[in-house]
Amino acid sequence: MLSDFGGDLAKAATAYCGLEAKATDPSTGNSVLMYVVDGFDPQWVKSPASVDLTLGAFAALYGSTTDNKDTVIMNLQWEWTGNRNSQYGYNGN
Repeated sequence: MLSDFGGDLAKAATAYCGLEAKATDPSTGNSVLMYVVDGFDPQWVKSPASVDLTLGAFAALYGSTTDNKDTVIMNLQWEWTGNRNSQYGYNGN
């Protein structure tokens, strides 16, 4: 996401924060709607295009909770819904 804007955090955050996405775990078929609130520093992800999930979104997709922060959903599929929620928009901080 950050690379889409030449490393400019403010531009990337303005473009993406607040956008709604539908995520689906292909191994369970479970889907959840979620909002982008962050996703701009690739040094913290396991692979390109990785996404951090809230605990609730993870449990809904994975089918259960876990205490292991290294448990990941592989091959997560997602798509933009076209909706945006200003509550999760970038506020410049």
